[in-house]
Amino acid sequence: MPSTMIDDPVKLWYDEVKNYDFNNPGFGMNTGHFTQLVWKNTKEMGCGIGRINQKNNGFYYYIISCKYNPPGNYPNQFNENVLPKED
Repeated sequence: MPSTMIDDPVKLWYDEVKNYDFNNPGFGMNTGHFTQLVWKNTKEMGCGIGRINQKNNGFYYYIISCKYNPPGNYPNQFNENVLPKED
């Protein structure tokens, strides 16, 4: 399976950065993937992909799941763990 099957969704998750307000840090439904990806204290990330073996409208669907160690997105810890990109 090509690595782009994982790369594309991860890029979409990172692109949530455009919705994140670094001046008002915290969890948001439209930024949660991004904040977990860049969470400073997270040291490991593992992803898996599975295909649903039933076509829907002529297409197969895929499920992607990622686990983080240690996990992030904890309330009151965004200031220390979601940092703005350095210039």
